Amino acid sequence: MFREDQQAQAKIWFLQQIAFVVLNGSSTKLIKPEAIVLIGRTTENGKSQVLDMMEGLLPPEAVSSIPPHRFDDDNKMRMLIGVGLNTSGELSTGAIAGDRFEEAVTGGRLDVRGAYWPEVVQFRPQALQLLAGNKLPPFNGGFDRGVKRRLAAIDFLRTIPEPERIVDIRKRIAREEPDLLLAWALSAAPHPSRTRL
Repeated sequence: MFREDQQAQAKIWFLQQIAFVVLNGSSTKLIKPEAIVLIGRTTENGKSQVLDMMEGLLPPEAVSSIPPHRFDDDNKMRMLIGVGLNTSGELSTGAIAGDRFEEAVTGGRLDVRGAYWPEVVQFRPQALQLLAGNKLPPFNGGFDRGVKRRLAAIDFLRTIPEPERIVDIRKRIAREEPDLLLAWALSAAPHPSRTRL
């Protein structure tokens, strides 16, 4: 994915840190919680493989797939209760409600109500928000400082040539090499000699 990218090692290290945060469920407990946006302006650049690989770190019931432009839908937001990772493979052109987005990223208290359950349910999201798209999404009220500080983006600059592609690599890693995936994620555990997450 990052061949010939001058920032390849930094990007790989950042992905390892993300994997560790997914594993230990600390996303909303970080000093500066952020949603991670994988940006690739071309197709076949590895973004979706990263999403699926990260999903493979957790059991299926601990993963949701709610696009951020649906965060204003209480029925969708209720699906975040108890999950550790929320992924969205394509960012919509629909504007995102900035306040709901910030609460989802930081673990702020949310009140949700549904069509078939009239009582209000309060919860604090715990899921790391891992999103992918070809550009940053629009936000209601604009792309202000509050929104910017809640986003961390990784650019995927390279289209992977067809001869280099491995069919279902993302699922194969999680299914066939879960021990290596786990070791890779755990190798990013904070250590006194390293920069903290």
